[in-house]
Amino acid sequence: MKYRFSTISTQLLVLSLSGLSVAQTTTPPTAAGTPPATVETPAKPADAAQGAIKDEAGTAPPAQSTDADVAALKAEIKALHQQVDDLSTNAATNTDISGLQTDVENFKYQYQRDRETKSATSTRNLLIGGIVQTRFAWASERITTPVPGTYQYSSVNNPSVLRNRHTTFDIPNAILSFSGLLYRDYEAARNLQFQLSAAASPATSNAGLGANNINSFFTVLDANITYQLLPTIENDGSRFYVKAGQFLVPFGLEANTTEELKPVILNAQFVPATGFNLRNIGAVAHGEFFAQYDFGYNYRQALLAFDVGTFNGNGPNRDDDNGHKDIFGRVALTVPADYNSFLRELRVGASGYLGKTNLINTYAAGVAVPATGGYHSLGNRNRYGVDVYYNHFPFGLTYERVWLKDEVLVNNAETTRKGRSDTLTVFYSFGEQFLNSIKNQGKFDDWWPKTYQPFVRYDRYDPNTEVTDNHSVLVTAGLNIFFAETTKFQLNATRRVQHTAPNQSTPSGEVLAQIQFGF
Repeated sequence: MKYRFSTISTQLLVLSLSGLSVAQTTTPPTAAGTPPATVETPAKPADAAQGAIKDEAGTAPPAQSTDADVAALKAEIKALHQQVDDLSTNAATNTDISGLQTDVENFKYQYQRDRETKSATSTRNLLIGGIVQTRFAWASERITTPVPGTYQYSSVNNPSVLRNRHTTFDIPNAILSFSGLLYRDYEAARNLQFQLSAAASPATSNAGLGANNINSFFTVLDANITYQLLPTIENDGSRFYVKAGQFLVPFGLEANTTEELKPVILNAQFVPATGFNLRNIGAVAHGEFFAQYDFGYNYRQALLAFDVGTFNGNGPNRDDDNGHKDIFGRVALTVPADYNSFLRELRVGASGYLGKTNLINTYAAGVAVPATGGYHSLGNRNRYGVDVYYNHFPFGLTYERVWLKDEVLVNNAETTRKGRSDTLTVFYSFGEQFLNSIKNQGKFDDWWPKTYQPFVRYDRYDPNTEVTDNHSVLVTAGLNIFFAETTKFQLNATRRVQHTAPNQSTPSGEVLAQIQFGF
Protein backbone atom coordinates (compact mmCIF):
# COMPACT_ATOMS: atom_id res chain seq x y z
CA MET A 1 0.00 0.00 0.00
CA LYS A 2 2.82 2.39 0.88
CA TYR A 3 4.66 1.72 -2.40
CA ARG A 4 1.55 2.35 -4.50
CA PHE A 5 0.87 5.79 -2.91
CA SER A 6 4.55 6.75 -3.32
CA THR A 7 4.44 5.98 -7.03
CA ILE A 8 1.31 8.04 -7.55
CA SER A 9 2.80 11.01 -5.70
CA THR A 10 6.01 10.85 -7.81
CA GLN A 11 4.00 10.80 -11.01
CA LEU A 12 2.04 13.85 -9.86
CA LEU A 13 5.31 15.70 -9.23
CA VAL A 14 6.72 14.91 -12.67
CA LEU A 15 3.44 15.93 -14.32
CA SER A 16 3.36 19.23 -12.44
CA LEU A 17 6.98 20.11 -13.25
CA SER A 18 6.59 19.25 -16.90
CA GLY A 19 3.60 21.60 -17.14
CA LEU A 20 5.73 24.57 -16.10
CA SER A 21 7.94 24.58 -19.24
CA VAL A 22 6.64 26.02 -22.50
CA ALA A 23 8.86 25.86 -25.61
CA GLN A 24 8.45 28.85 -27.88
CA THR A 25 10.28 29.77 -31.13
CA THR A 26 10.15 33.40 -32.34
CA THR A 27 11.01 34.50 -35.91
CA PRO A 28 12.75 37.82 -36.57
CA PRO A 29 10.54 40.78 -37.43
CA THR A 30 9.78 41.12 -41.16
CA ALA A 31 8.98 44.77 -41.38
CA ALA A 32 8.73 47.85 -39.29
CA GLY A 33 5.48 47.94 -37.30
CA THR A 34 4.61 44.36 -38.21
CA PRO A 35 4.33 41.98 -35.24
CA PRO A 36 6.60 39.04 -35.45
CA ALA A 37 4.97 35.68 -36.06
CA THR A 38 5.19 33.20 -33.25
CA VAL A 39 5.43 29.51 -33.91
CA GLU A 40 4.47 27.37 -30.91
CA THR A 41 5.48 23.79 -30.41
CA PRO A 42 2.78 21.36 -29.48
CA ALA A 43 1.77 22.12 -25.90
CA LYS A 44 1.60 19.59 -23.12
CA PRO A 45 -1.57 19.24 -21.11
CA ALA A 46 -0.37 21.73 -18.53
CA ASP A 47 0.52 24.39 -21.15
CA ALA A 48 -3.01 25.81 -21.20
CA ALA A 49 -2.86 26.44 -17.49
CA GLN A 50 0.58 28.01 -17.83
CA GLY A 51 -0.65 30.31 -20.57
CA ALA A 52 -3.43 31.51 -18.31
CA ILE A 53 -0.96 32.72 -15.66
CA LYS A 54 -0.55 36.20 -17.05
CA ASP A 55 -1.51 39.60 -15.86
CA GLU A 56 -4.02 41.84 -17.58
CA ALA A 57 -1.29 43.36 -19.82
CA GLY A 58 -0.63 39.92 -21.32
CA THR A 59 2.85 39.52 -19.77
CA ALA A 60 3.97 36.29 -18.06
CA PRO A 61 4.74 36.36 -14.31
CA PRO A 62 8.35 36.65 -13.32
CA ALA A 63 10.55 33.57 -12.85
CA GLN A 64 10.61 34.03 -9.06
CA SER A 65 6.87 33.30 -8.92
CA THR A 66 7.34 30.06 -10.88
CA ASP A 67 10.10 28.95 -8.50
CA ALA A 68 7.92 29.77 -5.49
CA ASP A 69 5.04 27.74 -6.93
CA VAL A 70 7.34 24.79 -7.48
CA ALA A 71 8.61 25.00 -3.90
CA ALA A 72 5.06 25.18 -2.53
CA LEU A 73 4.03 22.21 -4.63
CA LYS A 74 7.00 20.21 -3.39
CA ALA A 75 6.11 21.03 0.22
CA GLU A 76 2.52 19.94 -0.39
CA ILE A 77 3.64 16.68 -1.96
CA LYS A 78 5.96 16.08 0.98
CA ALA A 79 3.03 16.60 3.39
CA LEU A 80 0.94 14.14 1.37
CA HIS A 81 3.77 11.61 1.62
CA GLN A 82 3.78 12.06 5.39
CA GLN A 83 0.00 11.55 5.62
CA VAL A 84 0.22 8.42 3.52
CA ASP A 85 2.97 7.08 5.78
CA ASP A 86 0.89 7.81 8.87
CA LEU A 87 -2.17 6.09 7.41
CA SER A 88 -0.07 3.09 6.43
CA THR A 89 1.37 2.87 9.94
CA ASN A 90 -2.02 3.19 11.76
CA ALA A 91 -4.14 1.14 9.37
CA ALA A 92 -5.96 -1.90 10.73
CA THR A 93 -4.21 -5.14 9.94
CA ASN A 94 -5.86 -8.42 9.09
CA THR A 95 -5.22 -9.52 12.66
CA ASP A 96 -7.08 -6.49 14.00
CA ILE A 97 -10.09 -7.13 11.76
CA SER A 98 -10.17 -10.78 12.70
CA GLY A 99 -10.07 -9.90 16.42
CA LEU A 100 -12.98 -7.48 16.01
CA GLN A 101 -15.05 -10.12 14.26
CA THR A 102 -14.33 -12.55 17.10
CA ASP A 103 -15.44 -10.00 19.73
CA VAL A 104 -18.70 -9.34 17.87
CA GLU A 105 -19.43 -13.06 17.65
CA ASN A 106 -18.71 -13.49 21.36
CA PHE A 107 -21.08 -10.61 22.21
CA LYS A 108 -23.84 -12.09 20.07
CA TYR A 109 -23.44 -15.46 21.78
CA GLN A 110 -23.41 -13.96 25.30
CA TYR A 111 -26.44 -11.76 24.61
CA GLN A 112 -28.42 -14.69 23.23
CA ARG A 113 -27.38 -16.91 26.14
CA ASP A 114 -28.39 -14.30 28.73
CA ARG A 115 -31.73 -13.79 26.99
CA GLU A 116 -32.45 -17.52 26.96
CA THR A 117 -31.28 -18.31 30.51
CA LYS A 118 -31.77 -15.08 32.51
CA SER A 119 -34.60 -13.19 30.80
CA ALA A 120 -38.34 -13.83 30.97
CA THR A 121 -39.93 -14.04 27.54
CA SER A 122 -43.53 -14.16 26.36
CA THR A 123 -45.31 -14.72 23.12
CA ARG A 124 -46.98 -11.28 23.25
CA ASN A 125 -46.30 -7.79 24.56
CA LEU A 126 -46.18 -8.07 28.37
CA LEU A 127 -45.77 -5.71 31.34
CA ILE A 128 -45.18 -7.24 34.77
CA GLY A 129 -45.95 -5.19 37.87
CA GLY A 130 -47.06 -5.49 41.43
CA ILE A 131 -47.89 -3.79 44.72
CA VAL A 132 -46.94 -4.77 48.25
CA GLN A 133 -48.28 -3.09 51.40
CA THR A 134 -46.86 -3.48 54.88
CA ARG A 135 -48.70 -1.89 57.78
CA PHE A 136 -48.52 -1.13 61.49
CA ALA A 137 -51.74 -0.55 63.46
CA TRP A 138 -52.39 0.78 66.94
CA ALA A 139 -55.85 0.70 68.53
CA SER A 140 -56.92 2.67 71.58
CA GLU A 141 -58.95 -0.30 72.81
CA ARG A 142 -57.73 -3.77 73.62
CA ILE A 143 -59.30 -5.92 70.92
CA THR A 144 -60.66 -9.26 72.09
CA THR A 145 -62.78 -11.84 70.34
CA PRO A 146 -65.49 -11.18 69.28
CA VAL A 147 -64.14 -8.18 67.40
CA PRO A 148 -66.10 -5.00 68.22
CA GLY A 149 -68.27 -3.62 65.47
CA THR A 150 -66.28 -0.39 65.52
CA TYR A 151 -63.31 -2.31 64.08
CA GLN A 152 -65.07 -4.61 61.68
CA TYR A 153 -63.82 -2.66 58.64
CA SER A 154 -60.52 -1.58 60.14
CA SER A 155 -57.08 -3.13 59.84
CA VAL A 156 -56.91 -6.83 59.10
CA ASN A 157 -58.15 -8.98 61.98
CA ASN A 158 -57.59 -12.54 60.85
CA PRO A 159 -56.57 -14.63 63.92
CA SER A 160 -59.25 -17.04 65.06
CA VAL A 161 -58.90 -15.84 68.65
CA LEU A 162 -57.94 -12.31 69.74
CA ARG A 163 -57.06 -11.35 73.29
CA ASN A 164 -56.18 -7.85 74.53
CA ARG A 165 -54.46 -6.72 71.36
CA HIS A 166 -53.31 -3.12 71.09
CA THR A 167 -50.86 -3.21 68.18
CA THR A 168 -50.17 -5.42 65.19
CA PHE A 169 -48.15 -5.70 62.00
CA ASP A 170 -49.78 -7.08 58.87
CA ILE A 171 -49.52 -7.35 55.09
CA PRO A 172 -52.93 -6.18 53.85
CA ASN A 173 -52.11 -6.62 50.18
CA ALA A 174 -49.56 -8.30 47.92
CA ILE A 175 -50.55 -8.06 44.27
CA LEU A 176 -48.80 -9.43 41.19
CA SER A 177 -50.11 -8.11 37.87
CA PHE A 178 -49.63 -8.81 34.16
CA SER A 179 -50.91 -6.66 31.32
CA GLY A 180 -50.25 -6.16 27.64
CA LEU A 181 -51.62 -6.24 24.11
CA LEU A 182 -53.08 -9.31 22.46
CA TYR A 183 -53.52 -7.41 19.20
CA ARG A 184 -51.98 -4.10 18.12
CA ASP A 185 -53.72 -2.05 15.45
CA TYR A 186 -51.01 0.07 13.82
CA GLU A 187 -53.42 2.09 11.66
CA ALA A 188 -56.12 3.24 14.09
CA ALA A 189 -54.95 1.88 17.48
CA ARG A 190 -58.04 -0.27 17.99
CA ASN A 191 -56.06 -2.49 20.32
CA LEU A 192 -57.05 -5.62 22.20
CA GLN A 193 -55.64 -5.49 25.75
CA PHE A 194 -55.57 -7.95 28.61
CA GLN A 195 -55.07 -7.70 32.37
CA LEU A 196 -54.39 -10.44 34.88
CA SER A 197 -53.55 -10.00 38.55
CA ALA A 198 -53.43 -12.16 41.65
CA ALA A 199 -53.46 -11.04 45.27
CA ALA A 200 -52.59 -12.55 48.61
CA SER A 201 -54.81 -10.71 51.04
CA PRO A 202 -57.37 -11.72 53.66
CA ALA A 203 -59.54 -8.90 52.35
CA THR A 204 -59.76 -10.57 48.92
CA SER A 205 -59.12 -14.28 49.44
CA ASN A 206 -61.49 -14.61 52.38
CA ALA A 207 -64.42 -12.58 51.14
CA GLY A 208 -67.51 -13.19 53.21
CA LEU A 209 -65.70 -15.10 55.96
CA GLY A 210 -65.79 -12.21 58.42
CA ALA A 211 -63.01 -10.90 60.62
CA ASN A 212 -62.06 -14.16 62.32
CA ASN A 213 -60.43 -16.14 59.54
CA ILE A 214 -56.93 -17.49 59.11
CA ASN A 215 -56.59 -18.05 55.38
CA SER A 216 -54.34 -15.93 53.20
CA PHE A 217 -53.49 -17.24 49.76
CA PHE A 218 -53.09 -16.01 46.21
CA THR A 219 -56.33 -15.72 44.31
CA VAL A 220 -57.30 -14.20 40.99
CA LEU A 221 -58.02 -10.49 41.37
CA ASP A 222 -58.37 -9.01 37.87
CA ALA A 223 -58.81 -11.13 34.76
CA ASN A 224 -60.24 -9.29 31.77
CA ILE A 225 -59.78 -8.24 28.17
CA THR A 226 -60.57 -4.82 26.68
CA TYR A 227 -61.19 -3.96 23.04
CA GLN A 228 -61.17 -0.40 21.72
CA LEU A 229 -64.07 -0.03 19.29
CA LEU A 230 -63.09 3.51 18.27
CA PRO A 231 -59.66 4.66 17.06
CA THR A 232 -57.40 5.89 19.86
CA ILE A 233 -54.61 7.25 17.68
CA GLU A 234 -55.88 10.84 18.08
CA ASN A 235 -55.50 12.37 21.53
CA ASP A 236 -58.57 14.56 21.12
CA GLY A 237 -60.77 11.83 19.70
CA SER A 238 -63.67 10.02 21.34
CA ARG A 239 -63.19 6.71 23.15
CA PHE A 240 -65.43 3.68 23.34
CA TYR A 241 -64.39 0.24 24.56
CA VAL A 242 -65.89 -2.93 25.95
CA LYS A 243 -64.39 -4.92 28.81
CA ALA A 244 -65.27 -8.47 29.80
CA GLY A 245 -64.03 -10.57 32.68
CA GLN A 246 -63.41 -9.86 36.36
CA PHE A 247 -62.76 -6.32 37.59
CA LEU A 248 -63.93 -3.62 39.99
CA VAL A 249 -67.43 -2.29 39.43
CA PRO A 250 -66.96 1.38 38.39
CA PHE A 251 -69.38 2.74 40.98
CA GLY A 252 -68.72 6.28 42.16
CA LEU A 253 -65.28 7.41 43.27
CA GLU A 254 -64.15 5.45 46.31
CA ALA A 255 -65.14 1.98 45.14
CA ASN A 256 -63.63 2.55 41.71
CA THR A 257 -60.18 3.55 42.99
CA THR A 258 -57.44 0.92 42.73
CA GLU A 259 -54.97 0.20 45.51
CA GLU A 260 -52.12 2.34 44.17
CA LEU A 261 -54.30 5.50 43.96
CA LYS A 262 -56.25 5.42 47.22
CA PRO A 263 -55.58 8.58 49.25
CA VAL A 264 -56.59 6.98 52.58
CA ILE A 265 -55.32 3.64 53.88
CA LEU A 266 -58.80 2.28 54.61
CA ASN A 267 -61.80 2.47 52.32
CA ALA A 268 -64.85 4.51 53.16
CA GLN A 269 -67.17 2.50 55.40
CA PHE A 270 -69.82 1.89 52.76
CA VAL A 271 -67.37 0.18 50.37
CA PRO A 272 -66.80 -3.07 52.32
CA ALA A 273 -70.34 -2.91 53.70
CA THR A 274 -71.79 -3.08 50.18
CA GLY A 275 -69.15 -5.42 48.72
CA PHE A 276 -67.87 -2.85 46.22
CA ASN A 277 -64.30 -3.51 47.42
CA LEU A 278 -64.51 -6.92 45.72
CA ARG A 279 -64.17 -7.66 42.04
CA ASN A 280 -67.14 -8.96 40.05
CA ILE A 281 -67.47 -10.99 36.88
CA GLY A 282 -69.31 -9.42 33.97
CA ALA A 283 -69.03 -7.01 31.06
CA VAL A 284 -69.06 -3.24 30.80
CA ALA A 285 -69.03 -0.65 28.01
CA HIS A 286 -67.18 2.64 28.57
CA GLY A 287 -67.42 5.76 26.45
CA GLU A 288 -65.86 9.24 26.40
CA PHE A 289 -67.21 11.87 24.04
CA PHE A 290 -66.73 15.58 23.24
CA ALA A 291 -63.09 15.39 24.26
CA GLN A 292 -60.62 18.26 24.33
CA TYR A 293 -56.85 17.97 24.36
CA ASP A 294 -54.26 20.57 25.33
CA PHE A 295 -51.13 19.62 23.40
CA GLY A 296 -49.00 22.12 25.29
CA TYR A 297 -49.71 20.55 28.68
CA ASN A 298 -50.56 17.02 27.50
CA TYR A 299 -53.97 17.36 29.18
CA ARG A 300 -57.08 15.57 27.97
CA GLN A 301 -60.66 15.81 29.22
CA ALA A 302 -63.99 14.48 27.98
CA LEU A 303 -67.18 16.41 28.56
CA LEU A 304 -69.25 13.22 28.80
CA ALA A 305 -68.15 9.83 30.12
CA PHE A 306 -70.36 6.85 30.89
CA ASP A 307 -70.27 3.19 31.92
CA VAL A 308 -73.00 0.60 31.55
CA GLY A 309 -72.70 -3.10 32.26
CA THR A 310 -73.96 -6.30 33.80
CA PHE A 311 -72.44 -8.62 36.42
CA ASN A 312 -73.08 -11.84 38.29
CA GLY A 313 -73.22 -9.74 41.43
CA ASN A 314 -71.91 -12.24 43.98
CA GLY A 315 -68.19 -11.50 44.17
CA PRO A 316 -64.96 -12.68 42.53
CA ASN A 317 -64.19 -16.16 41.19
CA ARG A 318 -67.77 -17.37 41.63
CA ASP A 319 -70.54 -18.40 39.28
CA ASP A 320 -73.89 -16.67 39.49
CA ASP A 321 -76.15 -18.09 42.21
CA ASN A 322 -79.51 -17.02 40.75
CA GLY A 323 -81.21 -16.38 37.45
CA HIS A 324 -80.87 -12.61 37.60
CA LYS A 325 -78.00 -10.49 36.35
CA ASP A 326 -77.15 -7.28 38.20
CA ILE A 327 -77.07 -4.16 36.02
CA PHE A 328 -75.04 -1.04 36.51
CA GLY A 329 -74.74 2.44 35.03
CA ARG A 330 -72.72 5.58 35.61
CA VAL A 331 -72.46 8.98 33.92
CA ALA A 332 -69.94 11.76 34.61
CA LEU A 333 -69.78 15.32 33.29
CA THR A 334 -66.53 17.29 33.32
CA VAL A 335 -66.64 21.06 33.11
CA PRO A 336 -64.97 22.09 29.82
CA ALA A 337 -61.98 24.24 30.77
CA ASP A 338 -58.43 24.74 29.60
CA TYR A 339 -55.42 23.69 31.65
CA ASN A 340 -54.91 27.05 33.38
CA SER A 341 -58.53 27.48 34.38
CA PHE A 342 -59.47 27.10 38.05
CA LEU A 343 -62.35 24.86 36.86
CA ARG A 344 -59.95 22.27 35.48
CA GLU A 345 -60.79 18.71 36.63
CA LEU A 346 -64.18 19.64 38.09
CA ARG A 347 -66.45 16.66 37.57
CA VAL A 348 -69.87 15.55 38.80
CA GLY A 349 -71.16 12.01 38.46
CA ALA A 350 -74.08 9.74 39.25
CA SER A 351 -74.14 5.94 39.61
CA GLY A 352 -76.78 3.26 39.95
CA TYR A 353 -76.59 -0.45 40.70
CA LEU A 354 -79.65 -2.75 40.60
CA GLY A 355 -79.09 -6.29 41.83
CA LYS A 356 -80.71 -9.38 43.27
CA THR A 357 -79.54 -11.65 46.05
CA ASN A 358 -80.76 -14.94 47.51
CA LEU A 359 -82.45 -14.57 50.90
CA ILE A 360 -81.73 -17.59 53.09
CA ASN A 361 -83.67 -18.56 56.20
CA THR A 362 -81.81 -19.20 59.43
CA TYR A 363 -82.52 -22.23 61.60
CA ALA A 364 -81.92 -22.96 65.24
CA ALA A 365 -79.43 -25.57 66.27
CA GLY A 366 -80.77 -29.07 65.80
CA VAL A 367 -83.38 -28.05 63.23
CA ALA A 368 -82.98 -29.83 59.92
CA VAL A 369 -82.25 -27.58 56.95
CA PRO A 370 -84.52 -28.28 53.95
CA ALA A 371 -83.10 -29.74 50.76
CA THR A 372 -83.51 -26.32 49.14
CA GLY A 373 -80.79 -24.98 51.45
CA GLY A 374 -83.24 -22.76 53.28
CA TYR A 375 -83.94 -20.56 50.26
CA HIS A 376 -86.63 -17.98 51.06
CA SER A 377 -86.89 -15.61 48.14
CA LEU A 378 -84.99 -13.31 45.79
CA GLY A 379 -84.37 -9.90 47.38
CA ASN A 380 -83.45 -6.56 45.90
CA ARG A 381 -80.00 -5.07 46.45
CA ASN A 382 -79.92 -1.56 45.03
CA ARG A 383 -77.37 1.25 45.38
CA TYR A 384 -77.51 4.82 44.12
CA GLY A 385 -74.85 7.49 44.37
CA VAL A 386 -73.79 11.00 43.40
CA ASP A 387 -70.26 12.38 43.59
CA VAL A 388 -68.21 15.52 43.02
CA TYR A 389 -64.54 15.41 42.09
CA TYR A 390 -62.20 18.40 41.96
CA ASN A 391 -58.45 18.04 41.60
CA HIS A 392 -56.66 21.20 40.61
CA PHE A 393 -53.07 20.83 41.75
CA PRO A 394 -52.20 21.49 44.51
CA PHE A 395 -55.75 21.49 45.95
CA GLY A 396 -58.21 18.62 45.75
CA LEU A 397 -61.65 17.68 47.04
CA THR A 398 -63.96 14.70 46.68
CA TYR A 399 -67.48 14.18 48.00
CA GLU A 400 -69.68 11.15 47.61
CA ARG A 401 -73.16 10.26 48.87
CA VAL A 402 -74.53 6.73 48.53
CA TRP A 403 -78.00 5.38 49.24
CA LEU A 404 -78.62 1.70 49.92
CA LYS A 405 -81.90 -0.16 49.63
CA ASP A 406 -81.78 -3.87 50.48
CA GLU A 407 -84.39 -6.51 51.10
CA VAL A 408 -83.30 -8.65 54.06
CA LEU A 409 -84.69 -11.27 56.38
CA VAL A 410 -85.35 -10.48 60.03
CA ASN A 411 -86.48 -13.54 61.98
CA ASN A 412 -87.09 -15.17 58.57
CA ALA A 413 -89.47 -12.38 57.62
CA GLU A 414 -88.72 -10.18 54.63
CA THR A 415 -88.24 -6.48 55.24
CA THR A 416 -86.62 -3.49 53.52
CA ARG A 417 -83.57 -1.78 54.98
CA LYS A 418 -82.34 1.61 53.83
CA GLY A 419 -78.87 3.00 54.46
CA ARG A 420 -76.86 6.08 53.63
CA SER A 421 -73.24 7.11 53.48
CA ASP A 422 -71.47 10.47 53.19
CA THR A 423 -67.75 10.77 52.51
CA LEU A 424 -65.81 14.02 52.17
CA THR A 425 -62.07 14.20 51.55
CA VAL A 426 -59.98 17.37 51.28
CA PHE A 427 -56.28 17.27 50.46
CA TYR A 428 -53.46 19.62 49.60
CA SER A 429 -50.31 18.57 47.74
CA PHE A 430 -47.00 20.34 47.70
CA GLY A 431 -44.07 18.92 45.80
CA GLU A 432 -43.06 18.11 42.25
CA GLN A 433 -44.01 14.50 41.57
CA PHE A 434 -47.20 15.34 39.68
CA LEU A 435 -45.59 18.04 37.51
CA ASN A 436 -44.55 16.67 34.11
CA SER A 437 -42.12 19.53 33.58
CA ILE A 438 -40.14 18.31 36.60
CA LYS A 439 -40.45 14.56 36.05
CA ASN A 440 -39.12 14.83 32.50
CA GLN A 441 -35.90 16.53 33.53
CA GLY A 442 -32.76 14.43 33.24
CA LYS A 443 -31.34 13.51 36.63
CA PHE A 444 -28.70 11.16 37.93
CA ASP A 445 -29.43 7.63 39.11
CA ASP A 446 -32.95 6.80 40.39
CA TRP A 447 -33.94 10.38 41.19
CA TRP A 448 -37.65 11.11 41.49
CA PRO A 449 -39.39 14.28 42.70
CA LYS A 450 -41.10 14.09 46.10
CA THR A 451 -44.60 15.20 47.02
CA TYR A 452 -46.22 15.65 50.44
CA GLN A 453 -50.00 15.38 50.69
CA PRO A 454 -51.80 16.11 53.98
CA PHE A 455 -55.52 15.40 54.01
CA VAL A 456 -58.63 15.25 56.18
CA ARG A 457 -61.58 12.87 55.69
CA TYR A 458 -65.07 12.83 57.16
CA ASP A 459 -66.86 9.50 56.78
CA ARG A 460 -70.40 8.86 58.06
CA TYR A 461 -72.19 5.57 57.50
CA ASP A 462 -75.68 4.61 58.63
CA PRO A 463 -76.64 1.02 57.73
CA ASN A 464 -80.30 1.58 58.67
CA THR A 465 -81.72 5.08 58.54
CA GLU A 466 -85.00 3.95 60.10
CA VAL A 467 -83.22 3.18 63.37
CA THR A 468 -82.36 6.27 65.41
CA ASP A 469 -78.69 6.85 66.27
CA ASN A 470 -77.44 3.78 64.48
CA HIS A 471 -74.51 5.27 62.63
CA SER A 472 -70.75 5.60 62.91
CA VAL A 473 -68.60 8.63 62.18
CA LEU A 474 -64.90 8.48 61.32
CA VAL A 475 -62.69 11.55 61.13
CA THR A 476 -59.26 10.82 59.70
CA ALA A 477 -56.27 13.12 59.42
CA GLY A 478 -53.27 11.86 57.54
CA LEU A 479 -50.20 12.44 55.44
CA ASN A 480 -49.08 10.77 52.20
CA ILE A 481 -45.43 11.06 51.20
CA PHE A 482 -44.62 10.09 47.61
CA PHE A 483 -40.84 9.66 47.73
CA ALA A 484 -40.25 7.39 44.72
CA GLU A 485 -41.97 6.66 41.43
CA THR A 486 -43.93 3.67 42.78
CA THR A 487 -43.46 4.04 46.54
CA LYS A 488 -45.34 6.05 49.14
CA PHE A 489 -45.61 6.25 52.90
CA GLN A 490 -49.04 6.80 54.52
CA LEU A 491 -49.84 7.85 58.06
CA ASN A 492 -53.49 7.94 59.23
CA ALA A 493 -54.91 8.91 62.63
CA THR A 494 -58.62 8.09 62.97
CA ARG A 495 -61.18 8.94 65.64
CA ARG A 496 -64.28 6.75 65.59
CA VAL A 497 -67.60 7.46 67.24
CA GLN A 498 -70.07 4.58 67.14
CA HIS A 499 -73.63 5.68 67.94
CA THR A 500 -75.68 2.81 69.32
CA ALA A 501 -78.67 4.55 70.96
CA PRO A 502 -79.94 8.07 71.61
CA ASN A 503 -77.31 10.01 73.51
CA GLN A 504 -75.11 6.91 73.63
CA SER A 505 -71.87 6.59 71.70
CA THR A 506 -68.60 4.73 71.93
CA PRO A 507 -65.48 6.68 70.94
CA SER A 508 -62.28 4.93 69.91
CA GLY A 509 -59.09 5.72 68.08
CA GLU A 510 -56.70 4.10 65.68
CA VAL A 511 -53.34 4.96 64.12
CA LEU A 512 -52.17 3.27 60.92
CA ALA A 513 -48.76 3.58 59.28
CA GLN A 514 -48.25 1.92 55.91
CA ILE A 515 -45.56 1.68 53.26
CA GLN A 516 -46.75 0.77 49.79
CA PHE A 517 -44.24 -0.01 47.08
CA GLY A 518 -44.68 -1.15 43.52
CA PHE A 519 -42.55 -2.59 40.79
